[in-house]
Amino acid sequence: MATDSCRLIFMAAHLCADFTCATRCTKFMAAHLSADFTCAARCTKFMAAHLSADFTCAARCTKFMVTHLSADFTCATTFTKFMVTHLSTDFTCVVQ
Repeated sequence: MATDSCRLIFMAAHLCADFTCATRCTKFMAAHLSADFTCAARCTKFMAAHLSADFTCAARCTKFMVTHLSADFTCATTFTKFMVTHLSTDFTCVVQ
């Protein structure tokens, strides 16, 4: 998917020291957020836009990531912080 590719490239540019984490977290989200499909679909949409359209979904999605990536907590928290801080700063890339 173009958006996923663009997002991954954007993450790589901003998380050069943690590219493996970015890649693994992206794969994890794609594979496992479907455990809560409704939230996953909505989260994907608002994260790709501006991370502020649906706080309830955001909270659930973040909690899910932290819970299920607890074996790699640093990756989970780094990725979450990255998304909150940077994902909306390259809007053109994110929404392509």
